[in-house]
Amino acid sequence: LIKQTNAHIYTEQRFICVSRPRRFGKSMAANMLSAYYSRGCDSKEMFSKYKISSAPTYEKHLNKYPTIYLDWNFFATCDKNTVLKDAQKAIIKDLKNSYPFLEETDNLMSALVQINSKKGDRFIFIIDEWDRLVREVDKPVQEEYVNFLRAMFKSNYANKIFLLVYMTGILPI
Repeated sequence: LIKQTNAHIYTEQRFICVSRPRRFGKSMAANMLSAYYSRGCDSKEMFSKYKISSAPTYEKHLNKYPTIYLDWNFFATCDKNTVLKDAQKAIIKDLKNSYPFLEETDNLMSALVQINSKKGDRFIFIIDEWDRLVREVDKPVQEEYVNFLRAMFKSNYANKIFLLVYMTGILPI
């Protein structure tokens, strides 16, 4: 999986959605990719004993990128009407630790554009259970979430901001 996702970084195929039934290891794979790509981790020892460590792209991408990991299960107990705003606020708060110059905003894409404009950083974005908000909320929240996804991944900024987007879920996209 790591070798395959490495092949998609910097390409038009860098937006990946894995849709499988429950209990197929989607969350485990998402966690593994986060540990591999995140520059906030030092996971060389963890991966060094596996076949991937001999791949030509292994060290090129290992722990090199700012990585955002969004697990919608984490927000399961939040108010469904504010969950999207709450998630964005939490991610932006976390980003401020690494990017103290970040101006106040409640919009995640706006924050990422600021970071990219100032530092040139491009992101790996991993969303586990991307479809949870589609399955478990009312229509207005669903529409807000779909618009959020469009703004993030179909905007003119998406090509400039994201090196790889990896989403898991049980619904086909």
